[in-house]
Amino acid sequence: RLGLLLLLIAVGNTNVDAFPEGFFTKLTNFFRKKPTPPPVEVSTYQRYDSPDEDLFSNIHSEVNPSGSCPAGQVYVDEPGACMTVQYPSQPCQYSQQCSGAEEGAFCSRLKCECAHGMTISGGSCVFSNHNCRKHAHVWIEELGECKQVILPGSTGCSHSSQCSTAYAGTYCFHQMCTCPPPLYPVDGTCGERCFQGHTYSSITGECLPSVLPGEKCLYSSQCNAMQVGTVCKRGRCRCADGFVFSGTQCAKACPKGFTSNRFGLCRPDCTQNQVEHEGDCYNKMGAGQRCEISAQCSSRSTCIGGICKCPANMIIKSGRCYPKEVLPLDSCAGGEQCSGGSRCSNGKCVCPPGTKALNGQCITPVTVGPGENCLRADVKCNEGSVCMNGVCACMTGTILRGGKCRAHVTANPGESCGRGERCEGESLCNRNLWKCVCPMEMIKIGNKCHPRLKSAPGFPCNNGEICIGGSYCQDDTCTCAPSQVRQNRQCVARKRVAPGSRCTSADICIGLSRCIDGFCQCEDGRMERRGECTIVLRALPGDGCSNGEECVGGSKCVGGVCSCPGEMIVYEKECRVQPTSQPGLPCGYGERCIGGSFCDYDRKVCSCPSGFSITRGTCQPPVEAMTIDIQAVELTWNTVPSQISSTAVTSTVNTPSMPTMTSGYATGANRRANLLLETSTQRHSFRRSELSALGLTTSAVSGRERLQHTTHSARSIQPGRCRSDEECSGGTQCAEGYCLCPVHQIMNNGHCQSATTEAPKPKVTTVSRPCVASNQCADGAECISGVCRCPEGTVDSRRGFCIPLLTEQRVVAQLGRDNRIRRPQVGIQRCPMDGSCQLPDCYCSRTGAEIPGGYSAAEVPQMVIITFDGPITDHSIKIFKSIFNGRFRNPNGCPIKATFFVSHEWNNYDQSQWLMGNGHEIAVGSMTGDALRGESSERWHAEMVGMRNALRLFSYVPGNEIIGVRAPHLETGGDRQFSMMTSSGFAYDSTMAVSGGPYWPQTLDFTIAWGCSEDGCPRVSHHGLWEIPISRLTRRGHRGEYATLKDALRTGDLPDDIADMLEENFQRHYRYNRAPFVVAINSEYLTSLQDSGAVSALEIFISKVLQNRDAYIVSASQALHWLRLPTRLAKIQNFTSWQCNQRARHHILPCENPSTCTFTCDRGEAHAFRICGSCPRAYPKLGDPTGSGNVTAVN
Repeated sequence: RLGLLLLLIAVGNTNVDAFPEGFFTKLTNFFRKKPTPPPVEVSTYQRYDSPDEDLFSNIHSEVNPSGSCPAGQVYVDEPGACMTVQYPSQPCQYSQQCSGAEEGAFCSRLKCECAHGMTISGGSCVFSNHNCRKHAHVWIEELGECKQVILPGSTGCSHSSQCSTAYAGTYCFHQMCTCPPPLYPVDGTCGERCFQGHTYSSITGECLPSVLPGEKCLYSSQCNAMQVGTVCKRGRCRCADGFVFSGTQCAKACPKGFTSNRFGLCRPDCTQNQVEHEGDCYNKMGAGQRCEISAQCSSRSTCIGGICKCPANMIIKSGRCYPKEVLPLDSCAGGEQCSGGSRCSNGKCVCPPGTKALNGQCITPVTVGPGENCLRADVKCNEGSVCMNGVCACMTGTILRGGKCRAHVTANPGESCGRGERCEGESLCNRNLWKCVCPMEMIKIGNKCHPRLKSAPGFPCNNGEICIGGSYCQDDTCTCAPSQVRQNRQCVARKRVAPGSRCTSADICIGLSRCIDGFCQCEDGRMERRGECTIVLRALPGDGCSNGEECVGGSKCVGGVCSCPGEMIVYEKECRVQPTSQPGLPCGYGERCIGGSFCDYDRKVCSCPSGFSITRGTCQPPVEAMTIDIQAVELTWNTVPSQISSTAVTSTVNTPSMPTMTSGYATGANRRANLLLETSTQRHSFRRSELSALGLTTSAVSGRERLQHTTHSARSIQPGRCRSDEECSGGTQCAEGYCLCPVHQIMNNGHCQSATTEAPKPKVTTVSRPCVASNQCADGAECISGVCRCPEGTVDSRRGFCIPLLTEQRVVAQLGRDNRIRRPQVGIQRCPMDGSCQLPDCYCSRTGAEIPGGYSAAEVPQMVIITFDGPITDHSIKIFKSIFNGRFRNPNGCPIKATFFVSHEWNNYDQSQWLMGNGHEIAVGSMTGDALRGESSERWHAEMVGMRNALRLFSYVPGNEIIGVRAPHLETGGDRQFSMMTSSGFAYDSTMAVSGGPYWPQTLDFTIAWGCSEDGCPRVSHHGLWEIPISRLTRRGHRGEYATLKDALRTGDLPDDIADMLEENFQRHYRYNRAPFVVAINSEYLTSLQDSGAVSALEIFISKVLQNRDAYIVSASQALHWLRLPTRLAKIQNFTSWQCNQRARHHILPCENPSTCTFTCDRGEAHAFRICGSCPRAYPKLGDPTGSGNVTAVN
């Protein structure tokens, strides 16, 4: 009987409506088949506590569906809704969808099947055998006749073909169609035996929960399994044929004392003090009492907000509603009671004729004549007068004559008006002259006043013309005030321009500046400082320049000190190239001794070291005792020994030419000693005593060992050890237990004296040594901020040398004012100054403050980019829909937009599609949410491109519209990330949280203008890839800086506190260079304050931003459109990318009813999420973002 009933339902209904495409997959996954034996979690089926309409909230439902479904849809009893007609082999949820297209067709395993005895041909159903053309019949060749198809479990068969046609393998046994074991007949088919509380459904092909009468259902088989005779109708199990459920069975009527509710369940009758509503009883309530439904409320009151309230025209008295009394002249359109003797006429309480409303009463007024007092409301003026300022007076155009107001006599311009005459011809009565005169802007011509001619600034006014445009007549010419200038026939205030800004001849340069060559410039001898031209203070080389002083004498301000460039020295208060002097020539006046000599300041002569002689302008050692060949070797940094003994090793190699060897630092006892050696092509001999004086021993030079960059003391050691400076003499100092000369001095006749050489730039660094000019720094260092430092493009080699960056292939860490590492790029060039980097594909600036397009801040809109990180969940989508419901609109009238960096875990893809379809930007967060710094390019590709593929497949979002990336935890991956983005077609990254600024976004073609961590910075160029930085938030009274809004919160914060903090940071951008203000919000922030305080704070901030008519809240992609095509604020209303209709997503497939997909992961945890379309075969994860089941290994 059950099978026959379902078959009749399948073939007897022809009017159905389909759920939106994709609903059938919701069923297959919502009731996912479990293996036998069943697990502990027996089902994913959920019972609903909300009204039955919520189950089908997206589908039009009609209790009486006759003729109510649109074309292509039919009414389906079970959901009580219109659903799309489905054709054979198409997806379905109910048989009535199928029979709406093909008579007798039914839904089996969520696919439309032809009626038994028919097959699919050309998209429609045809009879399997032309001998049998009856629905639900089959031709039996053995019998030579058509026989009715019998469903499994039903009787009446005479041949097994009647059974197997309905279900393959079924056979006729004792005139009953019997299922092949282990299946059994159920729901008109053969199905598996379900565990307790469940029943098999032929439509889904799965076990579904059994449902009691009155509860929510999907199919009638769920209802019939619990109570025979019940069916699923409008989403609830009810008795069929209008019967009601008595509690034990379906009956025609409820037992005495019971009433049927809206679900067909019998409930006890209501008492005398109760009212029945849809089968439930509610206590009667008077006006002003609490209520649940309006049926409870008496005396014309209705239930509003849980209280029985009277209509607006009635008031509550003793629990009842009575008409409200109103005064005369008040409205009575709502049935109010008129009082004070008035009556209701045409919806208004009016007084009877001859009476007047006064103080809520209708009274008879007293009449008085012109000139009488009329302050009292019951006094009425007569004789043509009206009450004006408390006195009855004649109206305009009349005059008082004989106690009455009469029309007065007229007078032309220039005539008398002293007797009440009315001035004509546009003239007015001058009460001082009692004469009709023309107004100031008019002139008398004949008997009328005519408008005077108007003259603009600069035009004549000698014939009575009126000067317009704010000008006045002076010397017969319309003239502007001294503080104004003529512009477009108007006198406008001259623009006040600060020093350094653009100006025109009409502008006023302030701060003692003058307009020169289109800019307000300070005069000679002055410089701009804090908006004023102040007298320039000049500073000599070596003086401080941190307060704006002008460095003179050829020096430049470097690090707050006037420093000489390059190899120049300070000489006579100027930077000059240091003169040189050969051995034997004068010195001591700034000259640099060369050729291995040093300056003997006592004799003022360049002298050779003791034992050396002057040969061809150089100091040469004596040829005596022993001869050693000094080999010239190339000095490379990776071969400098970290430990060098106090002995020197030499060997002989014949070379045609050799460079000089320079001084270095030794280790051990002679670490601070200096050695001066000069190599040549000659063979040199040293006495043993001289070698000893140089720190060499005979054992050290025995044999023919190789000299490898020997570095020794350049200061001869005073014999003996020491413990303090007091024990040393001759200018030596006690260092590491020995009396040594200071750096760059040598011992001469027992005294320490200066030693300089002509050798190439010393390779032993003096980095960090105090200095005044660069000539005081060796090793390639320069004097910067009073300290010897390696210049830009070089780096300390870890052994004391300033070497080019590429020598060691490592990153230079230069600290900025915020102690964040700045510009550590290798292989990437600085932003060019020749204009070769051009929009739309390239943009950079060396400071980061320059505005694209060369505009000033006042000419561009202030962009605010609100971004959200994380998955889109049921909770967060409610917040987003409340914020972005269209109530907040930009100055061009279009709703504000945001960017969502979506991650996979717990993301509902149907809600991601809703955001995209409403004009918001969907960008990529990652698949896993794991920190990716240091990960391979393959891992970055799997995370970001995989997430884009998941959004494309599950949200129906076109992949080419997903162009943005934000790395998890705001940690960039450097070149590995950026190379992946460039090769994968991403347009921008918005990960870097930066201090200082504000900075404008730029492409990564050249070095970035802001600081970033060493391993997160790009080291090579990435053409056309934009970086949109996040300015770190600051809080008044706090020293910290915060990348995300959640990080900036403090205990006890109120919504106004957060909004004010955001407003202050916004103003930092708005008042400076209007770089885009990016707000990074993660999902934790949305619930960080009680009573939705975090959301309220965001809404308050949005309201404040939109009070500025030049501020726009846009998505990151919208901002990118502007960056590529900078547009003036004056033309922003026509900027195409920001128009209201630009973000329409009509090309995106609709996600009318999403599929809920539930999976059990490896650890036994259940993961559920919603998508558009069919659920995947496996849970999407890293390496398999679309859930195909084919996992790609990720290194």
